Amino acid sequence: MGDADKPASTPDTAESRSTFGPFTRVQRQPKSDEEPSAVIRAVFIFLRSLGKIYLLNNGQEYTFYMPFEVRRAWPLWPHGVAVQRVLEPLELDEARVSGENPLPTLFTIINPHAEPAVVGITAGLVGGFEGTPTSLKDDMANKTMNSLTAEEFVVWSSPRGSDPVDHIFITLNTGTRQLTVWRHGYVPHKDLPDTSNNPRTPPRRTDNVPLPPNSPGYSAFPHRSTDSLPLAALPGMPPSLSTKTTMQSIMQGNVVQQVDISPPAAGRPSLGGHPEPPVPSDVDHGLDAIGDGRMKPIFWLEKLYSEDISEDDAANCHDITAGVFNQSWDGKYESAMLGVCLPASKKLFILHMVKRESRVVTNLHARLTASSVAAVRITRGFIYDLLLLRPDKTLTVLTHGIREVPIHITNIPDVNQDDIDVFMPPPSLPSVISSLKNATTNSVTLSFAHNRETRVTFDLLPRDILTKQCLIMLAMILPDQIFFDIHREFLFRWSKIEYSPDGDDQFEVLTNTILDALLIPRGPDALCDKGWDTLAATSSFGKLDEDPCLQGLELPPSIPRPRPRVSQKPSEFAGPVLTGLHHVGLSLWVGSNRHKDLLRLVSVICKIAHVIRPEWVDFWKRLCPTSYESWPSSQDTIVDFYDDRLQMWPSDLPSVLFGKINNPEWNTPWTPTYKLASIFNITPSFAFSQADALLTSRHLSVIYMALADNTLAECRKRAEKAILQMVKLGRWSGRDEMLRHLPLSISAPLQEAARTCQLSPSGDWPREAFKLIGRNDLVKLVTDAPELVFDYGYRTRKEFLKPSSPRKSLSDHTEEVRRMLPGEMNVSGVELGLKEFLDVRFAQDRRVDEVARMLCSSNVVTVKAAERPDLNELDQARELQNQILRLAERTMALPFGRAMFTFGSVTVVTRETYRIPKMEYTARLQQQNVAMVPDPTKVTTEVLSWADFHNGVAAGLRISHAASSVDSSWIKFNKPAELTPDHAGFLFALGLTGHLRELLTWHTFSYLTPKHDLTTTAVLVGLSAAYAGSSDRHVTKLIAVHLPALLPTPNVDLNITLVMQSAALSSLGLLYLGTKNRRMAEVCIQQIGKKDLVPPDLSNDYREACTMSAALAFGMIMLGKGSEVPADVALFERLCELIHGMPEGQLPSDMLNNKAGFDLSLTSPAATIALGLMYLRTDRRDVAETLVIPDTVAALDRVQPHYLLLRALAKSLILWSAIVPTDAWLNAQLPSAIAKAMQERIKGNPINDSFELAYYNIVAGCCFALGLKYAGTAREEAYSLVVKYYDAFARLAQTQGPNFDSKIKRAAVNDGLNLISISLSMIMAGTGEIGCLRRFRYQYGKYNEPGRYGSNVATNFSIGLLFLGGGRFTLGTSDASIACMVAAFFPRFPQESKEQKCYLQALRHLWVLAVEPRCLIAKDVDSQELVYLPVKMKIRDNKEVGTIQLICPTLIPEVDKVLSLRVDTPRYWPFYLDIARNVHHKESLLRSQILYVKRRTAFLSYMEDPKGSRSLFVRSGSSNGDTATLDFPQHVDIHSHHISDLHQFISSASNDTYFLSFADRFCRDDGETEDEKRFHSYCHAALLDCILQDKPWTMQAHLTLYRYRKMSPRSKYFNLALHDLRFATEFYTKVFDRQFSGKTENNARAALLKETTLTGALHDMDLPLQNIRKDPTFLSGLRNYVEGGTIPSSISLRLDDTNSIPLSRALSWYLLRYSVPASTFLVVLKALAKTSQSRYAQVARSHGVEDVSALDIGIMQILHMTGILTTSTLASGWNESSFAEVLGAWKEEHSTAATDVLAGHVPTIM
Repeated sequence: MGDADKPASTPDTAESRSTFGPFTRVQRQPKSDEEPSAVIRAVFIFLRSLGKIYLLNNGQEYTFYMPFEVRRAWPLWPHGVAVQRVLEPLELDEARVSGENPLPTLFTIINPHAEPAVVGITAGLVGGFEGTPTSLKDDMANKTMNSLTAEEFVVWSSPRGSDPVDHIFITLNTGTRQLTVWRHGYVPHKDLPDTSNNPRTPPRRTDNVPLPPNSPGYSAFPHRSTDSLPLAALPGMPPSLSTKTTMQSIMQGNVVQQVDISPPAAGRPSLGGHPEPPVPSDVDHGLDAIGDGRMKPIFWLEKLYSEDISEDDAANCHDITAGVFNQSWDGKYESAMLGVCLPASKKLFILHMVKRESRVVTNLHARLTASSVAAVRITRGFIYDLLLLRPDKTLTVLTHGIREVPIHITNIPDVNQDDIDVFMPPPSLPSVISSLKNATTNSVTLSFAHNRETRVTFDLLPRDILTKQCLIMLAMILPDQIFFDIHREFLFRWSKIEYSPDGDDQFEVLTNTILDALLIPRGPDALCDKGWDTLAATSSFGKLDEDPCLQGLELPPSIPRPRPRVSQKPSEFAGPVLTGLHHVGLSLWVGSNRHKDLLRLVSVICKIAHVIRPEWVDFWKRLCPTSYESWPSSQDTIVDFYDDRLQMWPSDLPSVLFGKINNPEWNTPWTPTYKLASIFNITPSFAFSQADALLTSRHLSVIYMALADNTLAECRKRAEKAILQMVKLGRWSGRDEMLRHLPLSISAPLQEAARTCQLSPSGDWPREAFKLIGRNDLVKLVTDAPELVFDYGYRTRKEFLKPSSPRKSLSDHTEEVRRMLPGEMNVSGVELGLKEFLDVRFAQDRRVDEVARMLCSSNVVTVKAAERPDLNELDQARELQNQILRLAERTMALPFGRAMFTFGSVTVVTRETYRIPKMEYTARLQQQNVAMVPDPTKVTTEVLSWADFHNGVAAGLRISHAASSVDSSWIKFNKPAELTPDHAGFLFALGLTGHLRELLTWHTFSYLTPKHDLTTTAVLVGLSAAYAGSSDRHVTKLIAVHLPALLPTPNVDLNITLVMQSAALSSLGLLYLGTKNRRMAEVCIQQIGKKDLVPPDLSNDYREACTMSAALAFGMIMLGKGSEVPADVALFERLCELIHGMPEGQLPSDMLNNKAGFDLSLTSPAATIALGLMYLRTDRRDVAETLVIPDTVAALDRVQPHYLLLRALAKSLILWSAIVPTDAWLNAQLPSAIAKAMQERIKGNPINDSFELAYYNIVAGCCFALGLKYAGTAREEAYSLVVKYYDAFARLAQTQGPNFDSKIKRAAVNDGLNLISISLSMIMAGTGEIGCLRRFRYQYGKYNEPGRYGSNVATNFSIGLLFLGGGRFTLGTSDASIACMVAAFFPRFPQESKEQKCYLQALRHLWVLAVEPRCLIAKDVDSQELVYLPVKMKIRDNKEVGTIQLICPTLIPEVDKVLSLRVDTPRYWPFYLDIARNVHHKESLLRSQILYVKRRTAFLSYMEDPKGSRSLFVRSGSSNGDTATLDFPQHVDIHSHHISDLHQFISSASNDTYFLSFADRFCRDDGETEDEKRFHSYCHAALLDCILQDKPWTMQAHLTLYRYRKMSPRSKYFNLALHDLRFATEFYTKVFDRQFSGKTENNARAALLKETTLTGALHDMDLPLQNIRKDPTFLSGLRNYVEGGTIPSSISLRLDDTNSIPLSRALSWYLLRYSVPASTFLVVLKALAKTSQSRYAQVARSHGVEDVSALDIGIMQILHMTGILTTSTLASGWNESSFAEVLGAWKEEHSTAATDVLAGHVPTIM
């Protein structure tokens, strides 16, 4: 189990505890080695042996050399190209002499970074389709690898495509004249078994091809995979150096050749990456077995078919043409055909390839004659047909299998012979086509005689969407031959009108073709005598009748068309066609943008249905009354022509969908489109393969099935299932798209499901699901790429809408660009680029600006000169020079703090030279206004070198570890001509942030070869920091070169200084950090007690630094791994000896004269810290007791005081759990004698100086231990305790004493104060706490004292830590963090910049490895502005679990301690991060510390409205008036409303541009007419309702309802709108409360649309109908309808004073609104009622019952219920009043008694 996956309950032991913190673990996760990381379209160009690649996405160019000359190349799937090399004659001669086969000629290149790989041959490829990857059928572990022989030449390759049947090669063996068809497949190396011991085949040459001296050097691009062909085996391939060449291979003398290009950075292996396997000595001998890691093919060939061809065909192999066509599906298997034409023999053989059971099965299908072929998309869109050139030079298309459609190309223009684009034969020559070539999609080149060519494009697919949809539907419902006949006839008729692009013309042609094929009469055209009347009979009439501008114009009268006479029985396929077109119509209805097409289609449906099933005409007449003129009646239909296979009343998709959610038990599955034909026992054509004409219907049915899943009791679970189903189908990419294409009734349940999920989304959803429910904040949560908070880039939306500052002028932009020009931009080094973040993080004051001012080292400092009138002029000059020198010392220490302050502030590096700010030592004296510089004799070059080094580190640490543009070439580009200290520091910084991983091997040597000490130190320690804890063997080799102890002969003098050995030892400790490597630990512990360090002399002046580096290295290697195993016990005993020395009786005889053989003053402090790190957090008291602190004066005098600090620190590290921030704990660390002495000191009694010095050091060590344990926690108890001792030490540091003892004590106090100040900043790291800043700023100003460099370093460390990364970072407390902080803040500060005799200065920057980005930032996902946000976090500290409340931006506890994070505030949408249990949530928090939140639209942010008094809820007051306006739109004076200025205030409540524009345009009270004022009032109420409830997507629903209210009944879309509104009303009145509201789970919520709003809209649409129902003319028409009579189309009814409506349309309106059964049902019901009444009345009278009124009521109830069940699944069903009206229309057939009963007692049907 990885560190990130350990449960929270894992005990904190050395075995379970990770060495590194969670952020470091995430950053150093191994990247995937899969090849390639991205697929990009590119153009490959081969110029003999030179290759060029041009990426089409960004224009990037790659150049590479091939080891052979390329003959041809072909694109491959999924990526790459196949190339065939030219077979050299010399190679053929050698093969002929040796009797062995030449090397293969076919290779593949998959990306710019990989070498060419040979193509292998396998017995079979498995998979590659239906979501399964391609794999090999045979067991390659037991077989040898075969490849194409050199005699095989590729004559044809299929175009690149994703279908496996498109992956075809056709080769010809020139020796055997055998033509072979191959299928190729991509099989990654990871899918191949290891077969390293297999023999090789085929046999190869045994002689090497000598390399000509002038051959160009070859250098492959860097590649991630090492499993590629050894190119040295190929002719013309020289030995070379690739980008993965290791140092070992270079040392062995490999040849290096310079290439003329710079390899790209992407995928570049870096130093320390996976090593390349050693190249075998016989690598030039050819191909090894497949098991060789460098010989595994990437693409494989499977033989599908072979055929021997004639000698003439073989001679003309370059003219062979082929094509893959007719990609089809038979309902179970996919298949395709391959046609191969042999031009010499005029033969064409066609193969049928079927994808069956993970294999491609190939059979010979047919043999035809042809001269040339080409696969072109001609008749079926995305499906290829085969264009044939017959031997008689005519063109034919093979489509629908191998059915032929002749093609005649006419009007071929004669062109000028000089035309370079199109070549045609001259007019004197016949235009005879000789061949077809260069076919792409729907274009092909026709070749004529005399090398004349022309390009022809075929476009025989109708552009009209409805026409294509109907063709696809017919292919799914009709047999193959029938559909082919219809399709061919359609193409023929379409050609008669010159392939008109008009959609109406195309659909009319298809309609006529279908009707003629089905023997359905089309009917005569309307007879018109006048041109004005003729206009009404055209297709253009009615296109603009919905335009309100034309409503007042006089239009030509509608000319009735005579009814067609049916004279013959229709085709047996009329029923299937009607069924298919009916389902297409239903699919069009659920797409609101397709209603115009629906009106066109209904006309065809009704013409067919009028003959074979008239009830279906009734169904569609109700929805689209204008699409078909006549109502079916018994007078014009023939019963014998009815198709009994069709049900009487057609299926209704909206009713089916409604029934699923209304009654989940009604589980009616969706019938797939291709299974509709099975109802009629028809095997469909599938001419369009798997294209589905009913895709929308199928998707909606699947989604509604999930929404009505009765196995899930909770509505939230059902909603989640539906949303995930929508994501799976990929139907809608967002909620706006869903609203745009679905009617209100269909989208309402989906919107409610999305609302349910929006309020409480699941935590493990994909981002598409979060986007669908409108939770863009959670979309950001699962986004892989972390967002940044820097200022550069585009402005936020809110800043654009409401700019907080005036826009820049043109001169401002010009000046800004000028400053950014190369060579003109001054870099101070303290730029953060975090203004927006800092304005929120530290909004109360300008503390950040003050820190930037203090830490800036590139500006001239202005100081006040000390006034000393008692000194003469020379002494005053000397005093001023000393003051300038002290300022210079402070300036040299500034980079330490500036590195922390600006850490990670640059995330994007440019391709220009990275600028390092120069150190400015000039100071300007304030009174004299004189600029002075330090005396060069006192500020030596060595001193300045180390200052520049630290300055370079500070500049380099500004580059974030996330900066992706830092690669080896960029680092090399920034290398100066001569190595400098600042560049060395820059390299070291890149290593600390991990960027030196990108440094290539030869670039590393270019830095190490000059033996520049600072650069060498930077590279060694930097590389080790970049690979910390990895034990990388390449870096180990680099270290070994600089550390004699790691060499086989360590005693050989290599002239390596102790400084370099110290750097190597420190590097070794970092590289093996926490690994417990015994070998390296032994080396380091031996270096601690190194014998040659005992006598101090000039040669070992840095012996203390070397000893301390070895001790830290040992402690890092064994970090926290100390145990009771014998090996660890031996190490422990050795450390005890180094700390306390060996007892006299145990000294070996050879050490008696030299005591223990080591200097105890060197080894004791070093071994002490090593012991503390080895047993870190182990709580081993037996080990801690060895670090005894003396408690007597005599014992204290024998130990240096600073040793006590290290012992107290090491003891605390071991007893980690015992550290508590209390006075009691700290006092317990003091020996009783020292504690008592200090009590006397407080009382004013004198004590021994030894006690006082010991006290100062022990307290400082304990404070340092507190700082380590509580680093980055800002814990109040620790802060209070440490700050108390800081103030105490600060007061003691102010005391002055003349004697030497006072100076010693003051020095100890100052050293303790330095360490305590750092400890205080460690605890408060990144917080910017103002109290600490005030204290540190005071210390910052105390520069004018001698020997202050170390104090300046500590002070700047403290300031930088306090504002670490501008407040975005803090410190971690992992084992690695503690060790690095101990090394960085080790309490041995130098006295001057160059001093590193006691301690290696480069280690002062190891704090970088302890930094963690734990600043939690909240960002508004819509406005992109940083906001304040209250969050609740559940924390586990040891075994205690508690909850804390924080306000973002803020620093959070360590992520491993955080269990969960919750955003629960009324102003923002809530969400919950389960960090302890959900791995994705934890990874998201580690990846980016930005919490994206979505503000509720009714609230303002906490920055704009801290108290919540400006929210819309407060301003709006009661919203009853707005609700009434939505229910019954009326004009309301907006100025009387609580939010009359909504159009002005909306910009604060929402940043949605749609809302802003809507409010500005429609929410003003500036309407001129009453209708405009009413509409503005309605929009005002709708917008306010949407914003208050935070449901912006319902705005479109409100506008749709208003449109329905105002829609005229004369509109051709009125019935569709009424049908939509009925379903929506039924959903909210009958279904929502039961299935969607959550009331059954006690989690009720309000609906998005109120029930009263919908019922009010429906009431407005019903008002005109109420008047029509009373019209006698309408009642007469209704009487005709219920009796099955004819409905006259010429009669109109008056709607109002100015408008009228035809009777037929009024009847459609009435029948649809009240769900009246069809007239056929009514006639049957009438007869049944009459028969039942007569029969049962007689039975009743026979029993003496004379009153039969109850019988009549029962019969009527049965009739009513039967009528409901035959028409609709709506809950309301057939309206009661309408039922009564139908009964009244049954005239004399009903008894007077029954009619009277019904008139007074209409039964109530539930």
